[in-house]
Amino acid sequence: MDRAQFPRILLLAAGGIFAVYGLACLLNPDLVARATGLALIEPSAVIEAQATYGGLQTMIGVVLIAFSIRREYQLQGLLLLIALIGGLAVGRSVGVAMHGLADVYTVLALLFEWTLTLLAAVAILMNDWTRQQPLGAAPPRPAG
Repeated sequence: MDRAQFPRILLLAAGGIFAVYGLACLLNPDLVARATGLALIEPSAVIEAQATYGGLQTMIGVVLIAFSIRREYQLQGLLLLIALIGGLAVGRSVGVAMHGLADVYTVLALLFEWTLTLLAAVAILMNDWTRQQPLGAAPPRPAG
């Protein structure tokens, strides 16, 4: 694999995983309840699971996929991946430090989140992003 393609592949893979998992949780919130032990007793709890595990994670996936499409947006996508998924990893790690490893779901989620975060950092470090526009700059207009 060409190192210039690594960011695109990482963003597409992570985006696909989040989009599929999010849609599954949106359509079937009991999926996350069974996996994590959450009790979805009241309708508001079901709606919260659908919003957080369904809607939010689906859109994280869609945004990561969108950032993967054009090279000039991949750095922003990787930084977003580090911020969002790294935030999940840190939050989950704090929870584990306070309460201990609860189950296989927690272990797998930690491994997944830290791995994605570290791979995004590696993708940034192994590519020469200095030739790109500054963060937030508009892409160059085609000549003509």
